Amino acid sequence: MGLNGPSEIVQGLNGVVRQKTEPSDKPFSEQTPEERVDILKTRLENGELITAAVFDHFHPEEDPLGGKLFIEMTDAEKNYFYERQEFKTDIEGDGILDQVMHGGLVASHYKETGVKVIPVNLNATRNGLNPSPETHPLLEGFQKIVSGETEKPDIVHFSLGAQDQGKLLPSFEELSELTGIKGITADNVAEQREEILDALEGVFAQEMSKLKTTENLLFSEKPDNFWFLYRTVIMRRMVDYFNEEEITPVFSGGNDGEDRLNLYTLNSGTVVVGALDQNGKKAEFSADNALVTHWRQGVFMPTVTKDGVDVTEDGKPDFPLSVLGNSPQENLSKNPFIGRKLSDVRGKVTPEMKKTAEKLRSQNGGSISGPDWKGFIEQFMEPDKVYSSQDIITLIGRYAPPDAGKPLTYFVLKQRSGNNFDELYKNKQGELALYRKPISGTSFAAPSIFRDE
Repeated sequence: MGLNGPSEIVQGLNGVVRQKTEPSDKPFSEQTPEERVDILKTRLENGELITAAVFDHFHPEEDPLGGKLFIEMTDAEKNYFYERQEFKTDIEGDGILDQVMHGGLVASHYKETGVKVIPVNLNATRNGLNPSPETHPLLEGFQKIVSGETEKPDIVHFSLGAQDQGKLLPSFEELSELTGIKGITADNVAEQREEILDALEGVFAQEMSKLKTTENLLFSEKPDNFWFLYRTVIMRRMVDYFNEEEITPVFSGGNDGEDRLNLYTLNSGTVVVGALDQNGKKAEFSADNALVTHWRQGVFMPTVTKDGVDVTEDGKPDFPLSVLGNSPQENLSKNPFIGRKLSDVRGKVTPEMKKTAEKLRSQNGGSISGPDWKGFIEQFMEPDKVYSSQDIITLIGRYAPPDAGKPLTYFVLKQRSGNNFDELYKNKQGELALYRKPISGTSFAAPSIFRDE
């Protein structure tokens, strides 16, 4: 299961070595998901144009790749969806929603691979928030591929989970109860994938038979599980078509932990991606079961600099500052250290500082506070340098570890006024940037399978 299962393995701190699958000459129908991915990577390396139809939520003005939306929306629909907070994303972790949606973040990660993204905008709707089956966004985007209205993609990527809005993915125990198949586990689920899907279709057929009318499913009375069963059934049909047409289906494994399952990943021939943290270890939120075929980094630290917002850790801006829901320009303009190399401006903790701090701690019950700390800053800390949070914790005498997953941060003590200071961290390029919380998800891990780690 997971890192030790049938998936392609990546190099991590645990010393596991990535196992590369050689491109296959077998017919598409006989290729494993790993072989399909390696063939696409080889085509990319040879300079071929590879396209991915990404089924997700997009903002009309955020598409960084210039792709065409499959589904056109009326002005009323745009106003309805783009004013709804749940469709926006807090991309830099300040608690304020920004003008970027989930699909825009996924597209940014594809941009790093060289794969061209064609957004399939799942914001589109007809007749209200829950669309009727005739105009379901999944089906509408699918139909445009089948009809040839849009170019045939090489990849279809679904950043979706088979669950009802606001609910967790079903647990293996709940799946056993729903299907009547006893003992479904993370280890044996791949062996039973077709049997489970057949059982889910049977449950859906039973629920359909109970409906008073099927003329308009939107307004008819439906059981609790109806919509996620409906989407699971139509996804199976879609994936069958993609496999027949030699289009590689890619699914985000799921973000509800190892005990829950994204039912879409049950489909045969699918690439399923789990998430690693920034240290190469399995992320706690990630799905981890026998259906996962690939593992990639799914935790990223966004960088906010004068040039824009980098969400992929490549040192290049993916979005302009104007998408942020706050006003970072003021902080950026006031802080002279943003964008500078840490090695040029990092303050050093000298032996004299350590000795003085130790003396002050012994006089103050183990930690420095109040006037003593203010005097210590004025005596030792240079105003044109930044000091790490860990150095300060050590000097003060408070040895509580930083927040879990939080990187080493830096700030300018002489500029501090209460808690009003810019907390900075070092990005991969060694430059200081505004500290923000990580962006995490299997959706952001999936694009990386199309490039070498």
